[in-house]
Amino acid sequence: MWIRSVEVRGLRDLPGQRLDVEPGAVSIAGPDPASTALFDALELAFAAVAGASLLPLLRRVGAATAASEASAPGELNLLDPAGLRDWLAPGQQSLSVTLRLALDPQLHAKLRSAASADPRVALALADDPTLSLVVGAVATTDHSALAVSLQRLDLGAEALWAPEAERPRWQRALLSALGERLARAPGPDPLGALRAAQRGRAGFGAYTRWTSALLPAGPRLRLAEDADGAPLLLGDELPLRRFGAAALRRAELAAAAVLSGADVLLVEGDDPLLLPLLEGEGACLEQALCAAGGPPLQALAAPPGARQARALPFARSSA
Repeated sequence: MWIRSVEVRGLRDLPGQRLDVEPGAVSIAGPDPASTALFDALELAFAAVAGASLLPLLRRVGAATAASEASAPGELNLLDPAGLRDWLAPGQQSLSVTLRLALDPQLHAKLRSAASADPRVALALADDPTLSLVVGAVATTDHSALAVSLQRLDLGAEALWAPEAERPRWQRALLSALGERLARAPGPDPLGALRAAQRGRAGFGAYTRWTSALLPAGPRLRLAEDADGAPLLLGDELPLRRFGAAALRRAELAAAAVLSGADVLLVEGDDPLLLPLLEGEGACLEQALCAAGGPPLQALAAPPGARQARALPFARSSA
């Protein structure tokens, strides 16, 4: 899977932006506030469609605290009002992320298997197998709570959206799979992810591939433990820090690319390390969006009477 286009509205640093992209390595302007906001919006959208927790992202952007909670799917309460206002565009209570996605063979097969249950899927696959979706979020007036929901799901020209409670099983499986197709580098706990892959049967192949990610120009990597049992990165069997901070960053980038299982990787900066991960027989990525001084994002004017994102009903008052 790869992203054909993304449109973001409602963030302070992306009040209205659109980006049309191709597969492979795509460079955009940055790292800067706009590219950071774009990555935030993409992370929000993919986590929301999969039903994953949004609190880690909101904590990183400063909109949530340790007291924040998810009272129901898509409903986040006890947020930091000042942090949420700082994240959203001035005077705005809502944001939206619109995505057009090209399907890979695995997702295409998932949809083909659903065609018998929903004839619209078969028609759409034959015409235009591009998946379009909109994720919207709206805050309460005091910005202490946020509701996030999938607002549109189209396959080609066929509208497939259904309320969450009425969503067929194949749609739930598709949305869950989509949520795993995007990762942000570095991951939240690269050493923890490496340790789990190293010790687990399922992830050991990915761990083995990571060990050679910096070759031939750099050292062979290995995860070890120091005298206190804490994880320690080695390069050619000596501490990787000997090769400088850049080597440590590249090792974490390789871990995010190889271990996440994602198709699309969001990266601050650019690195030749990504090329063999995107091209050739051993490629594990379809697309890398790199905030590395490329062309600026295309600004969008707010259309007259633009609709705000629709709110989900909150399970309880968050005032």
